[in-house]
Amino acid sequence: MSKRILIVDDAARSAMSILFNNQELVLLRKYATTNSNVKVRTEENDIENYLQSVVYRKQQIEAITYISAKGHVFTTIHDSEHYDFVDVEQLPYIKQAETYGGSSFLIRDDQMSYYKLSKPPHISLVRAIRDPINFKILGIMKIDFQNTYI
Repeated sequence: MSKRILIVDDAARSAMSILFNNQELVLLRKYATTNSNVKVRTEENDIENYLQSVVYRKQQIEAITYISAKGHVFTTIHDSEHYDFVDVEQLPYIKQAETYGGSSFLIRDDQMSYYKLSKPPHISLVRAIRDPINFKILGIMKIDFQNTYI
């Protein structure tokens, strides 16, 4: 099996790991239902630190981003380089994630809409994150691979 396939498989598993952390799951549920676009800084740091731990020492991954069902953005991208909130209706891969259920899929993201500055297109792994109790979509996890890697 190709090393690239193994790394994509690892990324897919990593995207789901957040559901096995009860503290993070509580926060994902909160941000999936809150209509305010304001995030509590300590909660934001908590989720983003968890995301950092998922991509630690994985040079082939440029960023990992969790976007809540309401549009809150949590990411490993530096704060000054991304928006805190996006309109999920404008993200084409949100509907795809719903269609794919809990399966991961690869996309070529030409918009990179949560970045403040334009970025070249990326190959990204996307997966809906569903509540393990009621299976409602809490948001999506998106892993952007380095362009030199893919």
